[in-house]
This record gives sequence, C-alpha cells and structure tokens, in this order.
Amino acid sequence: MNRRNNDLDVTTEAFHTPLAPYFADTYNTLNSVVQGVVLGALFFAFTEQEGNIPPLFYLKAFLVFLTTCLMWHRYVTHTQWVAWRLNLIDTLIPMGFAVTQLFVIWTMMKNSHPRYFSQAFTVLTIMGTIAYWRALSKVKSVEKETRILLAKHFADEYFGSGFYDELLLYEKRCFKHVHVLALVSLLTTFSVYLPWVEQKTQDWYVTVVLVLSSLVFGSFDLNMQLRRLNKLPACSYPHKDYFCR
Repeated sequence: MNRRNNDLDVTTEAFHTPLAPYFADTYNTLNSVVQGVVLGALFFAFTEQEGNIPPLFYLKAFLVFLTTCLMWHRYVTHTQWVAWRLNLIDTLIPMGFAVTQLFVIWTMMKNSHPRYFSQAFTVLTIMGTIAYWRALSKVKSVEKETRILLAKHFADEYFGSGFYDELLLYEKRCFKHVHVLALVSLLTTFSVYLPWVEQKTQDWYVTVVLVLSSLVFGSFDLNMQLRRLNKLPACSYPHKDYFCR
C-alpha cells in the first residue's frame, strides 16, 4: 500500500513538473510578456473609442482576446513536455505573433476596410503554421533525447515512450488543423473582394467566420490527446489514469 501511494505521489509531481525547466520557463516568460503587450494594446483600443462602441468592435476584440488566450495556452502546455536548444527563430516566432496581433488591433482602431482585418488575421494563421512546423521538426529531431528524458521523468520507459508518441501525434494534428484555419482565413479574405456585398455585411461575415473557426481550432487541446494514454496496458503504477480524472 505504501509502495503504491509513493509511486502515485512521484507521478503526480512529474505531471506538474516541466521536462526541461529552463526551456519551459524561458519560453513561457517570453510568451507571457509579448502577449501581455497585446492585451494592453487591446485595452488601449477600447479607451480610444468615442461614443457608443459598436457591437462589431466587441466581437473583434473578443477574437483578439481569444487568439491571445489560445496562443498562451498552447505554448505553456506544449513547452512543459518538449525541449531543444533555443535559437533566433524561436525568439522571432513569438515576437512575430505579437506584431501581427498589434496590427490586427490597429485595423480595429482605424475602423478600416474589413479586408485589412482579414488579411492581418490571415498572416497570423500563416505564422501559426510556421510555428507548428518549427515545433514538429524540432520534436522529431530530438526524438531520442526526448524519449530518454520522458522515461526518466516518469520513471517508466514504456509510459515515457507512449507519452512521446501521443505528443508527436498531437503536433502533427495541430499542424494540419492550423493549415485548415489558415485556408479558411484566406478564403474569407478573398470573399471580402466580392463587389456586390456591402462593406458592413462583409465586416460582420469576416469576423463571425474567424471567431467560429478559432473556437473550433482551440477546442482541440493537448490534454485531450494525452487522455489516449489510459488505453496503455498497466504500467508500474497507475499514472496512466492521470488525464482521465
């Protein structure tokens, strides 16, 4: 009984501890700072509005807030289980996200044509494909080292290997999903150029489609993928059930 409880305590600690603390802390700090700047700019955009704020502005602001939350959440859940040597590309990607998000907010403040809002969001989704391509390629390139680290982290080689397989599958699926999101955003941008649709209708159409597609994309979470681990045969202790609680 004591052995089982000790194993479970070790496992619970492992699930709440990053695989590589320096990598996770550094990247999460960078992402938190740049996304904090975006939220600050979004608040500033509200203060610049005069008179009654139109409902469409609130919807666009919700989209920016949603993408900010999704971006931060994806980074903090992802960096907990991966590690590689950071270089300039890893710094430029979060910075590029922030700059693009700020441009999206700028189009809102200027009440510009909906095509500019849609174009800026399309650039954001394309950057998302670059980010997932980078993550997927790096996770594959350090497969051997990651499997070893996970095996040591969970004190179970079989579970660690299965964990890596699910993590890699998640990266592949997200890479496909963000491509679909980018395609939807691109098609939405093209639809703005239809001459027979008035600008206000285009603006609402673009914003609603982007909000709905972002909600669908955000519904697929890493923890959902890791719940598949409960299908693994019994390991040395019952940590495979952690994600099913």
